[in-house]
Amino acid sequence: MKWLTRLLVVVALAVPTANARADIIVDGIGDFLPTFTGPRNGDLDVWVARGTIDSTQFHLSTTLGAPFGTTPTAALVWGLNRGQGTAGFVAGTPSIGAGVLFDSVVSLNAAGVARFIDFLNPANNFILDPSDVFRDGANVGVDLDRTRIPSTGFAQENFTWNLWPRSGGGNALVSDFAPDAGNPATANARFSSVPEPASLLLFGVGLGLLGVGYRRRRSG
Repeated sequence: MKWLTRLLVVVALAVPTANARADIIVDGIGDFLPTFTGPRNGDLDVWVARGTIDSTQFHLSTTLGAPFGTTPTAALVWGLNRGQGTAGFVAGTPSIGAGVLFDSVVSLNAAGVARFIDFLNPANNFILDPSDVFRDGANVGVDLDRTRIPSTGFAQENFTWNLWPRSGGGNALVSDFAPDAGNPATANARFSSVPEPASLLLFGVGLGLLGVGYRRRRSG
């Protein structure tokens, strides 16, 4: 059983710590906001959204109901709460997004241009490098350098996010929220830690040990 003990140690090193949180948001298919007046196209419907953090970057990604850009005016907006987030949609017309808190956003348009916008300090605004934008049909994501995203009160590991597609300006053209709006406790997802490459290598070694041990037991 020594091989099993070694395997459990390896897996413990590879799996994210207790501070890691569930990072995958599975959103309802076709759950457009009732206030949405734009085209109900698939690239404005979030199916899955994810946020992770490692030692150097934030990673935000989503799978949509259709290839992004099907709607020429589509944009994906990730709202970030770095510590001073407010419910920015509630006072608009129509009032939407109760519980969604943000003090900055990352916006990606259908042309593939992504911007970070800091509402508290515009001097921090910047355009993302094209290499930090991922697009493959309905799968889309952005990477953010942690050194360029300053805290406004939270430790970076405690930043929260929400994703909303939109087909134009104004609240009526926001099509979806992921996670769903309504409750501040659930409308703001936290980033999940991901293992470093070295840990992933150890995890692979551990799986190899599992296979070897299993074969030895079968042959024995």
